Amino acid sequence: MNAKKIKYFVIPVIILLLILYIQSVQNNREQDEELISPLESPLGYGLVLYDDENQKINKYEIELLDNNDFSNKLKFINNAKSSDFSLMIFVDYKQIPFYVGNDGKLYDSYEFKLEKGDDKDIPIRFSTKQLTYREHSLLFYIVAGSKTHASDLGESSSFFGIPLMYNLILSDQSTVKDVTDSADVELFESSSSFFVVNQNFSDKTTPSIPPLEITSKPGEETKLAVRVSNISNTGNYLFWLSVDWQQYNLTNSLPFLFFNIPPNRGAYKEIMIKAPTQPGKYEIVGFLVSNPWSKVGASLDPITVDTSYRFTLTVG
Repeated sequence: MNAKKIKYFVIPVIILLLILYIQSVQNNREQDEELISPLESPLGYGLVLYDDENQKINKYEIELLDNNDFSNKLKFINNAKSSDFSLMIFVDYKQIPFYVGNDGKLYDSYEFKLEKGDDKDIPIRFSTKQLTYREHSLLFYIVAGSKTHASDLGESSSFFGIPLMYNLILSDQSTVKDVTDSADVELFESSSSFFVVNQNFSDKTTPSIPPLEITSKPGEETKLAVRVSNISNTGNYLFWLSVDWQQYNLTNSLPFLFFNIPPNRGAYKEIMIKAPTQPGKYEIVGFLVSNPWSKVGASLDPITVDTSYRFTLTVG
């Protein structure tokens, strides 16, 4: 076969291979838009949700009939290190009570221990009777080191858990939820990305890691500063505070604040919390959700969940 014939043979083959490759990429993209890959990290933590037939729930949406309980199984995989863990569940970013198994006990947060290399099945159930809208955000969050305090460790971290999110659809409902009004914040110019909660009230534009421990008297008002800047290049953020893995009511009606931040700006907000009445150590963590009103799995404006550096409030 001469060079000219080889050329005429090879070119169509290359074109055919390119067409097949493009089709394969398009099919994968279409599949990725419909399915969510289970979070099963070989090096860190994994979190997967199963249905009542013990099949992985790979779609972004979970649909229920009105007044039906949510009843599914979470599998948590620990490939990091042995620790104490705590599971929290949020619907529309409000922490809700839930059942685990058949013990009949309601949990605001469910604590358990797990060794490195092990996994744990957590059968969960909660009521949807109080939900009045059609579409809801469903967030599972497992915290590592939930019984350990930053002040005892001698170090702080902003990476200590794993989230898993779905769109929860109540098929018999038709009303749409309202969007929360934006909180009053002080805006400043910023080109960096950060999210911190601390007691630095002097330089409002500069983030700093909080001390490992702050102190308060029982029931005393404590002031904190929140700074948010360009976490995900979006303008919409939802913030809440956790005190020992219990969501703190920041306002009279809602446990969170909504921030609307223009591009290339940061926001500064001072908040007040009341220290617990019982002496002891309490872990303080801020949670920040970007694009909170987007649908889970949306290619534009994706939802992300970030946490601040944790520190210890010692009451005594």
